[in-house]
Amino acid sequence: MRVLIIGAGVGGLTLAQGLHKAGIEVLVTERQTEKAESLAGYGLHIDRNGRHALRSCLPLSNWTRLQTVLSSAGTQLFFRDTQFRVLAEKDDAKLSGEPALAVERSAVGRLELRDVLLDGLDSASCSLVQWGRTFVRYEQLTDGLLRAHFSDGTWEDCDLLVGADGPKSPVRRQYMPDLDRLDLGIRAIAGRYILDDQRIQKLPKELTSGALNNIVPSGKGWMFTSAWGLGQSSPYIVWAYVVPTKDSAPILDQIPGFELRDHVLHSIKEWSPNLRELVEGGDLSTIKCLPLRTMPQTLEIKQRHASRRRYSQHDTNGWYGSQHGPPGCRGLDALPHRRHGRKARVGQRLSSQNTDPFWALRGAGGRTWGVVTSVTVQAFKDPPIVTFSLSGGAPFGNESYWEAVKHFHALNDAGGNMYYWLLPDLKDDQLGHVSAMIASGGFGNVSSKATIDRLMGPFVKELEAITGLPFNYTSTLSRKASTMYTATNDRPAEVGRWGILGSRIMTRDFLKSARGPGKVTGTLRSMQTYPDETVEG
Repeated sequence: MRVLIIGAGVGGLTLAQGLHKAGIEVLVTERQTEKAESLAGYGLHIDRNGRHALRSCLPLSNWTRLQTVLSSAGTQLFFRDTQFRVLAEKDDAKLSGEPALAVERSAVGRLELRDVLLDGLDSASCSLVQWGRTFVRYEQLTDGLLRAHFSDGTWEDCDLLVGADGPKSPVRRQYMPDLDRLDLGIRAIAGRYILDDQRIQKLPKELTSGALNNIVPSGKGWMFTSAWGLGQSSPYIVWAYVVPTKDSAPILDQIPGFELRDHVLHSIKEWSPNLRELVEGGDLSTIKCLPLRTMPQTLEIKQRHASRRRYSQHDTNGWYGSQHGPPGCRGLDALPHRRHGRKARVGQRLSSQNTDPFWALRGAGGRTWGVVTSVTVQAFKDPPIVTFSLSGGAPFGNESYWEAVKHFHALNDAGGNMYYWLLPDLKDDQLGHVSAMIASGGFGNVSSKATIDRLMGPFVKELEAITGLPFNYTSTLSRKASTMYTATNDRPAEVGRWGILGSRIMTRDFLKSARGPGKVTGTLRSMQTYPDETVEG
């Protein structure tokens, strides 16, 4: 297998190190002409999960070198007023009951981290990073390979193409052309305050300790500060002042650093002298205005988008309990929900299992399993509801099995609320085979069985075409959801109200950790439900 990674930033190089360590052929291409060119951004804070991931990916020599460029960012997060007085504090060591060294954040500059990640990938004996190659487009070849084309007319063939080329990724733009980043409507003016012995003595230790400080005024504006590189040769404090776009003229995106500094100083003229010192004494060459953008909340991979679109033409209005109804069919009463994690264990890894992180996170692949650890009850007016049950029999092969699983998820995303069971064929050595698929679920605010038939009919036909097996379903209409609920659960109705239950699953690694079982037990004991209230346990 050959993996081609576009982009020699932190993400691309970390992946390359992990693949190289695992013996997988990998090549990284980067449009910058040399590694000395700067990286976007200032630095990173790495928590213990990040350190664990880096330790897993890096050879021992790289990991050892990384320790020399990390500095402590502590365990504390502060919210302060404009005079730098504490409003609130969050201390991860106190909250977790664990030693500070176990839960502290580590700070590292992007350039320093990239040097560590390049070690072993970019040398005379091992040249896995190629500089000065600008990706243009890719194409799918007839033999299943991908071909990446570059601006100099060259190309590279690969089995897997990874776009690690930043927020404006050309790879993502071709793969998901309809996906646009969302402007958050704010601008951050950021800079560095270079520290020396005199400045460290002058400032309060709360500014130089590495702790995260959020300065929250009563009006507009907001500031973040954190010290970096403490104990090293060139420590500094990063500060960022954030304002709404409507309050910052578009010219801020073009003006030089000294004018940006003056704009911030004017905005914080009544603030603490120590905070004004960070801005006034900031290195002008580092002060920039940055528009803040994010990805859409419902980021899906292309394969999942295609599955969902198959069901989008079936119109049901007012999708209670669904965040992802078909386009144009989201009712005003739609409520967010958490998907219900079921206990599951799969004994065989397949290539198709992990093509979408969504399936893996829900426990559908890679030997993942979990238990319910939280419940949310949301009460709202008593709608009509259609429930259904579906089943199919006889074992079928692994690939068909996973395709069928994806279609069940696609139906969920089209607005349904479905739970399904996959019964394994215990006589078969390959646990991916099943002897039956059984599902039940419902659609809220649906007033006729004909509506459910318009959605379920095409779904069943497509499921039969994929598996080569017959499937059938039955549906039942209840004029009030509470009627169906009381009939199913033998409980008295809570008149006029209805609850949607949700949950999350916890991974096996969490359950096997030292504190995991205790946390689960405590959560389960605290679960309660109350009529007419929203409850989280």
